[in-house]
Amino acid sequence: MPALPWLGVGTPDAHLFARTFWTVSAWQSRPDLGAFDRTSPHAEAKRVLRSAMMPSTFVMWLCRPEDLPIAWAEVRERVAAASGAGRP
Repeated sequence: MPALPWLGVGTPDAHLFARTFWTVSAWQSRPDLGAFDRTSPHAEAKRVLRSAMMPSTFVMWLCRPEDLPIAWAEVRERVAAASGAGRP
């Protein structure tokens, strides 16, 4: 796999019985994220797993590299605020 303009990712937070799987990643730009999304292995994994997955929620924001990694509490607060549904 070629080098990607990826700045980092937190440890996934999986809640298997609730069928909830949280991930967070940091990218230099939205086009870089889009390129990753459309290429394998990620594109293939999405294709294979899509029928078993619930709808996904995506939240994007800007931050400085020195603010990484993002704490899970902040991720959850941002998702809750974006969804308008309270705390996920």
